[in-house]
Amino acid sequence: MKSEAWLKYLDKCVAKCNSESISDAQKIKKWRVIDKWFSIQGGQLTPTLKIRRKIIQKELENEINALYA
Repeated sequence: MKSEAWLKYLDKCVAKCNSESISDAQKIKKWRVIDKWFSIQGGQLTPTLKIRRKIIQKELENEINALYA
């Protein structure tokens, strides 16, 4: 689902958010779209659809580290 049009739209949204009166520390510097859906069966969501951050962080460790490299 990484079509050029979709990525351009998301980039515009991020630019709009960054153009508002927020500090540099609050601005989005890097972002990435992942090709994975979170699910209860996959273990990323609880039965009440809350995100299990520790599991997602472990599964996407390389992608997260690449954003901070």
